[in-house]
Amino acid sequence: MRSTGPEMTPLRCDTTGPYESALLRLMPSREQGLLLAACLRRGDAAARAWLGFVAEVRDVKVYFETNQTGLKGLLPFVEASLAANGIDGGKAFQTYARVARVREDLRSRIYAEILEAVLTALDAAGISTVLLKAGAVSATVYPQPSTRHNHAIDLLVDAEQMAAASVVLSNAQFTPGPAAPGAAFHRDFRHSTGLALGLHSQLLYLPHFEMPLDEVRARAHVIQIGGRSVAVLSPEDTLVHLCGHATYSRSRANLRWACDAYYLLQRDLNWPLITATASRSRLALPMRVLLGWVNEALAAPLPAEWLTDLHRRGDSVDPVTAEGIYAALLHSTLSRGRAFRAFDTSRKAQFGFLKFSAFPSQRYVSWRHSVDQGWLLPFYYLDRPRRLALRAVAGAARRLTGQRVVAHPDIPVHKKGTA
Repeated sequence: MRSTGPEMTPLRCDTTGPYESALLRLMPSREQGLLLAACLRRGDAAARAWLGFVAEVRDVKVYFETNQTGLKGLLPFVEASLAANGIDGGKAFQTYARVARVREDLRSRIYAEILEAVLTALDAAGISTVLLKAGAVSATVYPQPSTRHNHAIDLLVDAEQMAAASVVLSNAQFTPGPAAPGAAFHRDFRHSTGLALGLHSQLLYLPHFEMPLDEVRARAHVIQIGGRSVAVLSPEDTLVHLCGHATYSRSRANLRWACDAYYLLQRDLNWPLITATASRSRLALPMRVLLGWVNEALAAPLPAEWLTDLHRRGDSVDPVTAEGIYAALLHSTLSRGRAFRAFDTSRKAQFGFLKFSAFPSQRYVSWRHSVDQGWLLPFYYLDRPRRLALRAVAGAARRLTGQRVVAHPDIPVHKKGTA
């Protein structure tokens, strides 16, 4: 079964469960949906969406200038999309966005040069790679690749070659970043120009969601980027990977995941393969929410029977998937209290959220705190009450002094940035 047309299927229904309801809290806001619709839809639909967006935010330039979630990275895409749709964004905003696009054009050239140098060095060392995320998506599905902001280079390598690849990068003007959760599978680097790079031996960060790596690598194919042959994931695996990353990553707030998904959904996709991969990766429910939103808000083509099938597969949430969703909520931009209230349709789900917050599973602790030796885990759990008490005191102090409350300390924040 392959997609054949833009059949619209409403996402929200009376049977929405507590985990789906919680994930819906992470979807873009009304004005963000209007902004994306103005860029991705065409004709009168795009024009109406832009007028609605302007009515919501009033001053578009100020809206982007004051945004703290990475929306400025959308400016080149917004500028190009408004021009393609014949929409007048106003002189002040159009000048502001045009400057951003010129900068992005320069950035994209620097990105291409560094990517070429990195791939050449890794090839010379006999290290095979697969280009992931922004670098691959911009080159394969965007009408104008340079309008897709590329914050970082992300490469998949074999686990046995991670150490060798790290040495190659260190000799190519890259500096290793601080150790982060899951450092055995994900390592961050930064180039002397400031460009970030991530080496990955697994595709997703949270250990609750794991794509079948060997099969995914076998389905990778080669494309041409700047005259060089570069391996990328199949469109189907790219879509699953994109949704998996958007499920837990704070970079979801920059909205580029929705643009990526929209363009991927225009492709002729193997939907049974997507369904099977999503189910095996425990991503059936998150994908139903994410792609359902893109379908509903942006009129992206999505087969009705696929959404129905995924609805059936995602109805039963196993404990590992449930904890992954708890972690995704805590890792989001929601406060701890709002994350808890996101599960307000089910006392059982709220209890599970509190249990995870206080005493997460061995799977999570081993990954988050790099506790590789099983005999160390009892000591971690014995020390947990003290850590929770210190966190509560610190949070109360921040509220009293008016300081901004930082992210939940037990949730990984990917310092490298967004893709």
